[in-house]
Amino acid sequence: MKHETPRPPLSRGCTWLVAGILGASGLALLALGLCLWVPAQRSNSWPTVSGLITGHRIESSRYGKKLTYDYTVGVDYVYEVERIRHTGHSFSHAAATLPLPSYKSREAAEAAYASEPSFRDWQAGQRVTVFYDPTNPADSVLQKGVSRLGLSICLLATGMLGAAAWEGWKLRRRAATS
Repeated sequence: MKHETPRPPLSRGCTWLVAGILGASGLALLALGLCLWVPAQRSNSWPTVSGLITGHRIESSRYGKKLTYDYTVGVDYVYEVERIRHTGHSFSHAAATLPLPSYKSREAAEAAYASEPSFRDWQAGQRVTVFYDPTNPADSVLQKGVSRLGLSICLLATGMLGAAAWEGWKLRRRAATS
């Protein structure tokens, strides 16, 4: 029978390093989450104008180890604020494309856009409500409000900061008792 020697506990320096990395990562993620969440939150009070869908586009994104592609449909639209014509491309603060299914090929996405009922309201010539930033009317979205992505990142960051604070508190308590 093989005898294993017990591992020594992590040194305080190593534990402080882990807590510091958790804290720094949490702060960085919190900054990213707020950069996504705050503009989305501001759009709740943006004024609206009527816009017109002018066309669509197919966007691709890579994912996974095999670097496979996913294809989604986005729409382009025009709207007018104070007699100045603007062009928009963003669906929301979290996504440039419509919140509808993604497809495994560009052709499948094109076919779905042309024939599926879920895309009926997003065809060229359809009227849409556009939410625009009154301080920068060229900034617009078709769906206002909080981005789930920004909120999720903020929650993850808060958890990381909480874990870092907990570890730091335990280390300080251990140092005080020794």
